Amino acid sequence: MGYELYIQRPEGAECISVDEWLRLVDADPEFTAIDRFSSDLPDGGYIEAMIPQSAAWNALEENIPFMFSHETSAIIVKNPNEEIIKEMIVVAEKLNAVVTGDDGEIYDRENPLGYFSDPEIFEENNAVKARWWEFWK
Repeated sequence: MGYELYIQRPEGAECISVDEWLRLVDADPEFTAIDRFSSDLPDGGYIEAMIPQSAAWNALEENIPFMFSHETSAIIVKNPNEEIIKEMIVVAEKLNAVVTGDDGEIYDRENPLGYFSDPEIFEENNAVKARWWEFWK
């Protein structure tokens, strides 16, 4: 689980292609193309995942995976901090795309912490919902 941000083109625009993404990765010295990602876990364990046509952003102390989704033609980053979001915005600009979040918020240079273009989306996503045991609400 976790919260994901996406680099993708607006609906109706041509999708980001794998070739286009990999050309950007090859041209940027801060990225390394990867097909798998591994990490040590806090409990001392180890995890490895296959993530074809993806890239690791090497500008920070640890490598951050930018995963290409064939299903959505988007580049996905899990649980990014503000510094990673700023890099996602730079990448999105190079691809004529936008950065969006799971709840529909948009991230850009003026709003690196995100904003909702439609206040109704914010209200829907943040509405107090009945707890599971409050079946009468």
